[in-house]
Amino acid sequence: IMYVIPGIIATALFPITARLAKNKKDEIKNLLEKAIPAVLLLGMPMTIGGIILGGSIIHLLFGDSYAGATQSFQILLTSLLIVFPSLLIANTLFANNEHRSFIGLILLGTIGNIILNIILIPMYGIVGSAIATIGAQILANSFIWIKIRKTIRFAVLPQITKIIVATLFMA
Repeated sequence: IMYVIPGIIATALFPITARLAKNKKDEIKNLLEKAIPAVLLLGMPMTIGGIILGGSIIHLLFGDSYAGATQSFQILLTSLLIVFPSLLIANTLFANNEHRSFIGLILLGTIGNIILNIILIPMYGIVGSAIATIGAQILANSFIWIKIRKTIRFAVLPQITKIIVATLFMA
């Protein structure tokens, strides 16, 4: 359900991104440098807060019988830090007519997820599956970021430093 938040933001920004993709790479760079920190402003506290309160959240929503799901829930919450900005990056690839490479990179992540699941589930069960999912997302999204950075040189670390500090204080 939390993935809906960046999806709405990415969908709202897509018409602007598509218009700028034609000949205004500097403006797309500025848009990404503002939009990615904005979604991380939402995603970081949700991730860290959810990890810290994971056991309580599971207990509140599902009861004690689901306490075993806490660790996999906490691991999967880290996907918010991957997915939130990646939806904006994916839309930027689509706006730049790079949909074919995007599909190939998602296929790479899917195959990576299958392989990691085959390796990790027998040893770690549902926690292994959660780790496999995060690993596959990191794999696919790393290549997606590399692909877009060949076209648009942008930096988000300077803009998210305050968000990181604020999230740590919240934690």
